[in-house]
Amino acid sequence: MKPAMTEQIIRDVEALPEDKQWQVAVFIKSLSAGVGFQGMTGKEAVRLFAGLIDEKSAREMEAAIAEGCEAIDAEGW
Repeated sequence: MKPAMTEQIIRDVEALPEDKQWQVAVFIKSLSAGVGFQGMTGKEAVRLFAGLIDEKSAREMEAAIAEGCEAIDAEGW
């Protein structure tokens, strides 16, 4: 890839909000892995996305899941 193209891509990604930057990272990782998402096993998906989420974000997601999934609304069924 030409350096000018790489620099443009970096500028474009840096201009995005962080959540969109993660989407770009996941997309790039999927392209470089040479696999599509269809037919991918869970184990393959974990390997594909390993390292893309920082520890702080992972802990926040884990807390949100624990908080939201442990609540039972007996009248909601």
